[in-house]
Amino acid sequence: MEAGPEPERAPDSQPKPDQPVELTLNLPHAESPGTIQLAIQQFGQPKPDQLGTKTFSEPARIEALALHEGDHTLTLTGTSLEEVKQVTVSGLAYMPDPGGTDKSVTLSIAKDAKPLVVKSGDHFVAKVELTDGRTLDAPSTVLIPRPSVTLISKRIVQPPPPTGSPAPPPSPIALSDSDDLPLGAQIVFFVKSEQKFPRSQQIEVASVDDSLHTTLSIAAGSLILQDSHTVLARLDPLKTFGTSAFGPLHLRAVASDGTPGEWLPLATLVRLPTLTGLRCPSDVARPCQLDGTDLYLIDSIATDTDFTAPTTIPEGFVDTTLLIPRPLGASFYLKLRDDPATVHGTSLPITPETLATPGAAKPGVRPSSASTAPPHHPSE
Repeated sequence: MEAGPEPERAPDSQPKPDQPVELTLNLPHAESPGTIQLAIQQFGQPKPDQLGTKTFSEPARIEALALHEGDHTLTLTGTSLEEVKQVTVSGLAYMPDPGGTDKSVTLSIAKDAKPLVVKSGDHFVAKVELTDGRTLDAPSTVLIPRPSVTLISKRIVQPPPPTGSPAPPPSPIALSDSDDLPLGAQIVFFVKSEQKFPRSQQIEVASVDDSLHTTLSIAAGSLILQDSHTVLARLDPLKTFGTSAFGPLHLRAVASDGTPGEWLPLATLVRLPTLTGLRCPSDVARPCQLDGTDLYLIDSIATDTDFTAPTTIPEGFVDTTLLIPRPLGASFYLKLRDDPATVHGTSLPITPETLATPGAAKPGVRPSSASTAPPHHPSE
């Protein structure tokens, strides 16, 4: 009887001496990333060999890189993007801006650096450097330029009164900063685009802290084309944002596909108290009484622009009168709570009157001693 064919032997599973061995280790999270020591015990050796090595976390994953023609910034989307240290394109470094997340981060070139000279459709490969020293290649294509406008003029106007109603009297507060926009007023401004301004393009106006947003458009009537490049915009902040709106506003153009342009400063929204009268007693050493509503919107009051002896209005002040130092004439100065760094002049005619409680400050008001105490005379 003939013997059958000899069965095939299983391939030798032992590694050859000149071939690397791949090992998979499950490391506790607390031990990675960083430097660790491995003890490798070889067969027949009395002591293990010690080997130092470095572990890495899961690397950042770049899903998309967006760079628009002429931009000073680029945007990465993906995962674990908090590991990104910088991105380099054609030798130009982009550093992460504050406010990025693990899924999206914006990076900018230095303020004095010029943007890359590229055209939409150009292909490039960005070098993404991680905080642990590793690098990734991110190929991409230059996108079309973002919509861009410049602010060429602006004016603050009072809204027309309701039909049949007289116009309200002007505020006695003279705003000293042309960028301050009273909440009850409207702002009219012109923007200009180097390229033709598409009819589907919008202007977004928002607060710098990102709590207020609105969009102006030709379709809604809040934008009007003067010509194909110049656009008139009108914003009523009280009607749009409500009575609790305040703070800096900025604007940007937004293309029909949602691509936004760069932000431009527009104005600082401030709320004004209504001041109705100033009553002062015949005794010039005593303070005067200021009447009005929404006095909590005042931060402080003084008789001079240096605020050497200010009266500070406390938080939560609900009264309609308060005592202030006697002004020199009919003018005094105040700072608004919505813009406490700016001094505004205020003029109210003084009504002579004997106060019911002379020299007594209203509850909750903390005037400084210099602003209410009568002058001290050595002969007294």
